[in-house]
Amino acid sequence: MAARLPSSPPVLPGFTHVHILGKGGFADVFLYEQNLPRRPVAVKVMHADLVDDRVRSAFRSEVNLMGRLSAHPSILSVHSASVSADGRPYLVMELCSTEIGDRFRERPFELDEALEVVVRIGGALETAHRAGTLHRDVKPANILTTAFGHPVLSDFGIAANMHLGDHEAEGVSVPWSAPEVLRDETAGTVASEVWSFGATLYSLVAGRSPAEIRGGRNGTDELTARILAHDIQPFDVDAPEALRAVVRKALAKDPADRYHAILPMVEDLQAVQLEMGVPVTPIDLQERPWSRDVEGAADEPREEELPLRARAARRRAPMRGAQQIDISSSTQAAPPPSRRGLVSVLAGAATAVVLGAVAVVAVAVTTIQGTVPVVDEVVAEPVDGGVAFTWDDPGLVDADSYLVTTASGDAVIQRGSTFRLSGATGDELCITVAVNRDGRSGDAAEACGEVP
Repeated sequence: MAARLPSSPPVLPGFTHVHILGKGGFADVFLYEQNLPRRPVAVKVMHADLVDDRVRSAFRSEVNLMGRLSAHPSILSVHSASVSADGRPYLVMELCSTEIGDRFRERPFELDEALEVVVRIGGALETAHRAGTLHRDVKPANILTTAFGHPVLSDFGIAANMHLGDHEAEGVSVPWSAPEVLRDETAGTVASEVWSFGATLYSLVAGRSPAEIRGGRNGTDELTARILAHDIQPFDVDAPEALRAVVRKALAKDPADRYHAILPMVEDLQAVQLEMGVPVTPIDLQERPWSRDVEGAADEPREEELPLRARAARRRAPMRGAQQIDISSSTQAAPPPSRRGLVSVLAGAATAVVLGAVAVVAVAVTTIQGTVPVVDEVVAEPVDGGVAFTWDDPGLVDADSYLVTTASGDAVIQRGSTFRLSGATGDELCITVAVNRDGRSGDAAEACGEVP
């Protein structure tokens, strides 16, 4: 089968395309320059021809999940997400290097370097597990490096679980997958994640995955057969016995014989660092009760939304096959403060001064721009298999956009003044349209139409 060509980069307001960074079976990643604040970013864009309800749901889940977890210093930062004018959902992420996944086979990591990486990534995995989330695709290629040299875990969600690559079956990266996953006994557990994490540690140090034979046949079938037979190759590196014991336990054939969680495994790796006489890498875990309270609150529907959504569910048919794809219905939180390195009290005070100045400027800009324009009327026209909605431009400027909300509560931000929903004959489909300016939405206009 011929390799898929990269998709064309979408036109994104506020971003300038530079070049492609990588391509996958379900999404491509492009380098863009963000105009304000000016910085390079990586933008993951879904393939339009592969987007269906399952992919929409997975992408929405990934966006929300990354939004909750990306404050962790060892999880890839997500800046924003939206839908392009041509209907493709995209994710704007911190630009990172793929050097860890690129180099380990040719130039394996020194023990102290590998231990620092995996302890930091272990803190990220433990944090995700405590949040009730499995990564399901832990491997060297999914550990990226920031511009400051920090390892971060990437590809939670659809990109991790669906893309195809070397030595991979759909949804499974065979060289780092636990035997019970390859036997289709489970889609993933903490125990299988411990296996993948241990296999990743093994790979960084040994320069190959645990079932690979140097100079032998290492195709998907051969690797799968060896992992199922627990034919793990010797961990032939100059390492302390304590590290070998950690690897053996993580890669135990019976899940019950492995570590019961990531944290005790990482604590054993810290003990290895102590034995080697190298600096002990801290384990970053969420410890502030207020942050958990805020995170939990974000998962609940806002009080003012409940009556509207309840009424819509009772009197209208559910929305199916929307032309645009919702990934923006959750409330955006203010970006977290810088999370890498030590921050002094003096720097914190200076930051407060700067933020205060920014707030004053924001108020001044809003005052100058005045009232948010209002859409006067939305026209609903029944079309084959759905309803088409149109409206006149009330005077959008610069970065203004329309916030389109369906009766089910899904929300889409777009620049175009047309929108289409699909449904079954007799369904009543409704939307509201409001102008969004500088994070504020004006009064909304509503329209409904019946599917012919």
